[in-house]
Amino acid sequence: MATITNKIEVFEKIIYEKHIQTVEKELDELKKKYVIETENQKESLTNEISVDVTQYKRKALEKSRKIILQAKIEAQREMLQAKSGIIDRFKRYIEKEMESFVKTEKYKTYFAKKFQEALESIGKQEMRIIVRKEDIDLTNSSSRVDIDNSIIGGFIIIVDEKIKYDYTINTTLEENSEYFGQLIQNLIEEKEGENHEYQ
Repeated sequence: MATITNKIEVFEKIIYEKHIQTVEKELDELKKKYVIETENQKESLTNEISVDVTQYKRKALEKSRKIILQAKIEAQREMLQAKSGIIDRFKRYIEKEMESFVKTEKYKTYFAKKFQEALESIGKQEMRIIVRKEDIDLTNSSSRVDIDNSIIGGFIIIVDEKIKYDYTINTTLEENSEYFGQLIQNLIEEKEGENHEYQ
């Protein structure tokens, strides 16, 4: 016959086992909950990282595009400055060559030919002639002659207060400045093409 002590021990064992089962069940539920939360956090963190990386790449790409665009603009600006500088130096070179040319006999022949053609075209109309001081003797005309030493060479003929002929070297250079610019541009492009071939 079981004693009271034995009954108590059996009761305690039953209570203990039920408590253990309850604890184990709670532990299992906690483990499942932990796994779920961990996976959720992992997915959330992965998404955040993915978003951050995407944003970083986009910002880096935008920055790169801005840098490239700025570099292109700067290169174009430097090219225009270089082209302008080359054209200016070329024009100064031509002007110096013309300043030397007007001291030659060939210039006197050129002046006489152009001046005679203009006179024949104008006929007996009253006119005013503009030349540099050194070319007064080349006009050989009874018409009024004015001096303009800013003229490199050649002459201007005024009829009825309007320019009838402008055969100055200054105007010739100015009229050909666009041609000089295009010539320089072609030379630059040819040079760039050669550089690309050797790269």
